[in-house]
Amino acid sequence: MPPTDEDSAKIAEEDARLVAGGWSTGIYADFLQLTPELEACVELRLRLAKLFRTFRKGQNLTQANLGGKLGINQSRASRLERGISGVTSIDAIVEAVVGLGATIEDIGRAVAGEDPETISGQRLGDATAS
Repeated sequence: MPPTDEDSAKIAEEDARLVAGGWSTGIYADFLQLTPELEACVELRLRLAKLFRTFRKGQNLTQANLGGKLGINQSRASRLERGISGVTSIDAIVEAVVGLGATIEDIGRAVAGEDPETISGQRLGDATAS
């Protein structure tokens, strides 16, 4: 979801405050010198991780009690939710979020930038209605 004018104004205000304090501001991809391809992978991983976390919380599951549902421990759930590169593959995050009831369409919507709260709310609402 793109930032609102109010969000943009708050970001600009915070940036000005930081610069006045001697800090520099910028985009994480520039700071980390990411290629556009790697930046896209990072963004994809983070969007999927947020979808996973939202679906878990929407089902009132803790990271610790995902074992019964997905067969993973708390540590693994935490890594999935943080989307840690090199430790958690995009495939693993997709598998976990599907295990919590997400559809391919849900994943596509998250990848396209839709707010996971909207996606999971609709899915969980559908599940409770049937």
